[in-house]
Amino acid sequence: MLFRGVTDNHWPLKELSASFGEKDITEYVLQLPEFHTNNDNVRFNLLPKPSPSRAPAKYIVLADIPATPIPQYTLKMIRQAVKNGAKLIILDGEFTLQKGEYAGTVLEDILPVSVKDKWGEATPLPDAKIHKHNGKDSIVWKNVGKGTVYVVLGNIVKDPSVADVLKYYKF
Repeated sequence: MLFRGVTDNHWPLKELSASFGEKDITEYVLQLPEFHTNNDNVRFNLLPKPSPSRAPAKYIVLADIPATPIPQYTLKMIRQAVKNGAKLIILDGEFTLQKGEYAGTVLEDILPVSVKDKWGEATPLPDAKIHKHNGKDSIVWKNVGKGTVYVVLGNIVKDPSVADVLKYYKF
């Protein structure tokens, strides 16, 4: 499952998806409103709308997508899929994690990073494992049940080299 968000076009999603070895990858695309003047009033839509009966995938990618447009039943399904062995890969960006309002969702306690500070940077939790790239924390992960949650840190819009991590890292 691939959830394409605000800056998803900056990530090498085609290559990442191909590395999973799955033939049918369901994609959901974040639709932004055409005109808005106040970000607090922006309403995002997710198309197509995820089905409650959708079978969970082995790999779930959230590419710079806020939690708010993802239906609650889908967030719960993602959480359960991870506990049952799926790999959740969250690609950081302008509208992910803190600004994406993951705090207070059913995904918050399975994340390997803190999302409490809406305007701060995601910080690894004490039980998280960290992979460094060019001396910086780049991938933070932790096992959850039989699965794993990965967060690829860094703002790809401000630092395109963040995508280099995905070229060699095996999830």
